Amino acid sequence: ATLSVEGPLGGEPPVKPAVPPTSGAKPINDGGAPVYFEFKLPYPLPASGRYINTVKIYFSGTVVEKDYSNNKLTFSYEVGPVPDLQVWMSRPSDVRVGGPKRWFQVMVKNTGDDSSPQTRLHLHIDGAGDHYYDVPTLAPGETFPAHNRSIKRGIRWWHSGRKKFYAVVDPDHHVKELKKENNGMFGTLFVYNSSGIRFSPTATVPNPAAIYLKKHGKFEMYKNEHLTFMVRNNSKRYLSRETKFFITIVRVLANGLREVVYQKAHLWGQLFPGEKHPIIIDYKFTKAGKYEYSATCWVKYPKREFLRWDPHDISGSFQIDEQLIEPARSPEQLGNPPKP
Repeated sequence: ATLSVEGPLGGEPPVKPAVPPTSGAKPINDGGAPVYFEFKLPYPLPASGRYINTVKIYFSGTVVEKDYSNNKLTFSYEVGPVPDLQVWMSRPSDVRVGGPKRWFQVMVKNTGDDSSPQTRLHLHIDGAGDHYYDVPTLAPGETFPAHNRSIKRGIRWWHSGRKKFYAVVDPDHHVKELKKENNGMFGTLFVYNSSGIRFSPTATVPNPAAIYLKKHGKFEMYKNEHLTFMVRNNSKRYLSRETKFFITIVRVLANGLREVVYQKAHLWGQLFPGEKHPIIIDYKFTKAGKYEYSATCWVKYPKREFLRWDPHDISGSFQIDEQLIEPARSPEQLGNPPKP
């Protein structure tokens, strides 16, 4: 038999016997023995919302059952807002024995949609020991330290070898949050003897954020519509630099000219790896026709200059259909004469 799951839980889960099978034991689906299934999501559910799943079982061959009505079950559940603590840690490059200090930077951010309780941060660097920091209550979007600052520790090594370092927030797992996989960052670097190894360091430029338009249904006239652009830091290990997105929406006229209906630059600070940031534009369309949009990404580099990042520019179009507005009618026209 096959168990099918429809909904946000994904595909068919692995089978886990209720009792570990032993030599000579009957099959687990014989004699009424139950079969348990475990679901491991490849992605976290959104922080809040209502979800519906349908679970059904069907056989590949012809099987006669007393009751087919219990082969399918539909259930719903609510997911409430929860915090999501995420830690970021810089990854310095290899260095020679007695060479310059390697500086480590650490930040914690609540990327969920509910406040997180007080917890602590564990920072370990081989040769510098363990350090613990009290992390206060963080509202959604807040960072520790505050104002996008970071904890900085520098160390110079006098012995060669592989050095490991890591930073873990909520190491005791006391905080109930959206996911735990982003609570820590781990890494290593190599300290070498300059007489035996020639080292040529290379610069690593963090991937900038990418922007895309969130899918929408059909836009309507005379209605306050919400155009949602979503920005995401595509890097798996780096903070995005200060970023600016210039968004323009124009209406294409019959003579080919373009009428600008929206034009604005959106600016914010750093985004954690994988973090998304919505840009919501409220607009009421009062004219039908074809509309075109474009979003251009600019990234600030160490020289404090904004440079355009062409690969992440996007553009597209959508259509607004003509809609007739029915004039207001009196009570008599509606068949409801006014009461005397």
